[in-house]
Amino acid sequence: MARPRILIVSYSRTGNTRDVAAAIAQLVDADREDLVPLGASRDGLRGYMRCSLESVTGTLPALASTPHDPSSYDLVVVGTPTWNLGVSTPVRSWLRQHAKELRDVAFYCTCGGTGGDRVLAELQRLAGRAPRTAMILRERDLRSPRYRTEVMRFANALRIPVAAAAEPTNGGGPRAAR
Repeated sequence: MARPRILIVSYSRTGNTRDVAAAIAQLVDADREDLVPLGASRDGLRGYMRCSLESVTGTLPALASTPHDPSSYDLVVVGTPTWNLGVSTPVRSWLRQHAKELRDVAFYCTCGGTGGDRVLAELQRLAGRAPRTAMILRERDLRSPRYRTEVMRFANALRIPVAAAAEPTNGGGPRAAR
């Protein structure tokens, strides 16, 4: 029987959330999808302000096309930085487009210090299902030995028994972003 397929989908404005995605992908041999919003740059102070405004107004940016079909994966891990105590707008856009295609999900978020629980609750609402597991990494965690421990715990919780990979589920059941 084939090994379970895992996809990690994330957005990272500064590279922090992307670094976490890379670490997880290496541990569980997952495919990765880095979301790329179209339009004006999100770099620097101007980009930061743009992202903040999008977050407050609920704007859903258009995204560059992605090569992976999430419905062909046994588990999709969604990672986002925390923006204004919420999910980043590129991840919101992606989940609005693909939530119904997801068999099983797991979530992680990076944050400066607060808002992680709220972000995980919003991810669950957007995905329409409870996650297999979830992780919040705060800025202080990303620069401490706790980072490796938390990422390993999360990766271990993602492992899917081969027999379970054949059956779709019904749900229910390294640095902080700036």
